[in-house]
Amino acid sequence: MEKLMQRDAFVKKTDQLMAEAIQIVETLYQKSLLARPDVRPISPDLLGLYSPPNPLEEKLWEMFLRHRIILLHGAFHNNPDFTSNHGWVKLKAAYEDVRRMAQELLHEGVK
Repeated sequence: MEKLMQRDAFVKKTDQLMAEAIQIVETLYQKSLLARPDVRPISPDLLGLYSPPNPLEEKLWEMFLRHRIILLHGAFHNNPDFTSNHGWVKLKAAYEDVRRMAQELLHEGVK
């Protein structure tokens, strides 16, 4: 039971990181630094992004549908290598890429 609770806590930590990345993209939409597609009036559509409209949203998609999924599989199939090296490390790196790209867009938008 303790292991399951640890995994659930890790999932929450992962989802918090995803939520922060989604909020970064939403902020860029609100500031008109990223064009919000007409077919997605609310927030980034992670399940419908088969061809993301820009590199930043592609990273977000990659975080959600690649690294997060690998992390969850690793966590719940008791595979620490996939949980950390193939999941968390790559998810965190992609998150940092999203932050960096957003900062660049924000900086360009100020000029």
